[in-house]
Amino acid sequence: RSSNGSVFTPMSNYSESQHRIPVRSNVSVPTRLNRLGHEKVEKAKICVFQHNWRTASLFELNILSIRGNSSSDFIVNDAKVVKKGCIAGSKTASAVNLELVGVSGDIIQYDFEFTGYVKASYSNRPVRKIISGDEMCICKHSDCGVFPNSKNIVAREYFSDKFMHQWEFGPSFGSRRNSIAYVPLGPRLDFGMVSWANEPVAEASNRNWLFNLIISPTTSSRRKLVSFVNSSAFAKTLGKSAPFVLNIAKQWHANFGANYADTFNSTQYKNVLKHSVFTLCPTGRNPESYRIYEAIEAGSIPILALDKEYHDHPCKNAFLPFVKYHAPFVFLTDWKQLPKVLAMYSQDPNKVVALQERLRPWYQKFFYNVSLQLDMVTGRTLRQTASTSTTIQQKQQ
Repeated sequence: RSSNGSVFTPMSNYSESQHRIPVRSNVSVPTRLNRLGHEKVEKAKICVFQHNWRTASLFELNILSIRGNSSSDFIVNDAKVVKKGCIAGSKTASAVNLELVGVSGDIIQYDFEFTGYVKASYSNRPVRKIISGDEMCICKHSDCGVFPNSKNIVAREYFSDKFMHQWEFGPSFGSRRNSIAYVPLGPRLDFGMVSWANEPVAEASNRNWLFNLIISPTTSSRRKLVSFVNSSAFAKTLGKSAPFVLNIAKQWHANFGANYADTFNSTQYKNVLKHSVFTLCPTGRNPESYRIYEAIEAGSIPILALDKEYHDHPCKNAFLPFVKYHAPFVFLTDWKQLPKVLAMYSQDPNKVVALQERLRPWYQKFFYNVSLQLDMVTGRTLRQTASTSTTIQQKQQ
């Protein structure tokens, strides 16, 4: 519904003739060159083995290749079905495999490396692992934050400097032997990507809604935010006429693409984001959420709060990659700042448009750096594996 209580109808007054955000498909994203200085055409194949399709969305959508110009394409498999190109003996098989593994305290879960079926699929190719789904940074295993390690863990989802000491993008990362890489969530698989070349994405000044808040009240911080947005103090500061979309589901739904009575389906949700200037991204089980990346895909500016819930979360400094690398987001120190900040931006449309136009170039450069870091850590582990193997052979001789 909108701020005056009217029922929201998706795309009720959207015009295809609205302005589009300028498409800058390769702004500030360097082209990867081969040794002769020519642009690479063939990309390496990396086989990814997943045990939860949702946490593998980044690889399923091939975001690192499409948005980040990665030198690799990713072939995603599950533990029961291995795709062509990842089967032992395949001519197009990858040089390295990535496995997304879960954690429970000091136990690495879903570790299928040594089960008969997957081991046969891996053949003799190295297996490198990414900690997946550790939203509360509960991993106590000695290998979760130190590299190299006995479990061959090279990266993790959900950033935390608890595990990533002195982390940063850039060449210096590759020189730090104790660094693991950071793998962002990206958008959900059932949200997909917005075709920036073909889908109309309205300029901020031509969008229907000032902001959207579409969540399930799964945490106390989210419930507080919902209560505040519904308060008279919020309406008084922002103004009753400011249109926004507020949708609070009764419970969290795992199947994002389905139709539920209490929330939007994936198509309606994408339409709301595409027609909202801002998207509120409150902390859930982790400060990072798929919603942040989905908002950027849709050209909606994420609003994040570095508040008490953020600072008290077990995953310390979860937004460091955004803050350190100047993400064109709106950062608050408390959600109570929201109405004044929204009112300020409403009075300066040019400032909003300028912020929105920075989203895509930053997003591409961000994923370019992520892909470089993943290249470094998988390439480094391969070199270390070869070096270790040579050392062992020499000792045996």
